[in-house]
Amino acid sequence: MEKAPKNILIIAATMPEINPLIGHLQETYNRLSGPDMLFERKGLLIRVEICGIGMVATAFNLARVLTTNTFDCVIQLGIGGAYPTAQIDLGAVVYITAERIGDLGASTKEGDFLSLQQIGLEEHSAGTLPGNPPAALTAFLQQLLPAEGISVNHISGNAGWRNRFNIAPDIIVAESMEGAGLHYACTAFKVPFVQVRSISNWVEPRDKSRWQMGSALQNLNKTAITLLQYL
Repeated sequence: MEKAPKNILIIAATMPEINPLIGHLQETYNRLSGPDMLFERKGLLIRVEICGIGMVATAFNLARVLTTNTFDCVIQLGIGGAYPTAQIDLGAVVYITAERIGDLGASTKEGDFLSLQQIGLEEHSAGTLPGNPPAALTAFLQQLLPAEGISVNHISGNAGWRNRFNIAPDIIVAESMEGAGLHYACTAFKVPFVQVRSISNWVEPRDKSRWQMGSALQNLNKTAITLLQYL
């Protein structure tokens, strides 16, 4: 049996996304002295980093930490949007099995999007960055819905972008701005990692009154706290 990871890095784009988790760590773990958010309990060391919004900030800040530290697993927590045709409810929590950069490519004169593969440039495994979770989290991940991740710099404003990104109607996709940064950096550093997201909104014309941010954040943090029991 694989040894459970003992040195864990948890990352998020913003602090509000994981405030309840931070509160849980402060109440149930020992906060170690120093400038970093570092917690310890029964031999399990957890470091929390806020990496910023977007793929560039995520990849840079994650690489900065991974350059001088060794971790058994990196866990990214966040929210995301889902396309309305997917069989999923708002507030649901998913884990990302593979990630790709949705808007990295070119446009034709007709306005159609062309991926790197379509214009003859190479990208990881035909455009995908697979996940690499540690075996110790297999039982935990089986409790979550699997989803594909797509990272963008420009949040999609309508479900028609599903066609632009060549996404099948029945596939659950979580759209975010940071997932690919995690997958790229951890793959480069050969560190096991897992991305967990809750669905806060549909990919549709922007209307925050229709979002379920409260339940999405509640479910995300509840899931994250449960995850700690498997480490």
